[in-house]
Amino acid sequence: MTGRLLLSIALLAATPVPAQDRGGGFFEDLGRETDRLLGDLSRRLAPALRDLERELEKLDRYEAPEILPNGDILIRRKRSPQAPDAPDAPPRHGGGDTEETET
Repeated sequence: MTGRLLLSIALLAATPVPAQDRGGGFFEDLGRETDRLLGDLSRRLAPALRDLERELEKLDRYEAPEILPNGDILIRRKRSPQAPDAPDAPPRHGGGDTEETET
């Protein structure tokens, strides 16, 4: 779609202009066409941008990646604040926290 916009602008700029123009008509037409194309582009991109925004919000749930000495990359979920008397959730798949300790 962006290619169409650029092509339209290039074609409009390359068209011959009569010696006696009607006072800025070329630029008015160019502005209207550009507005139309940008409006169409924004309507088509709006759903994809909303989806992208939702996905990017999910990144906040994770800590920064950590590279372990063996080369593994570990990305931990951020801990959510729990009530003081709430028990810890049981570990998934029989595994516990994989935090490294220095020896």
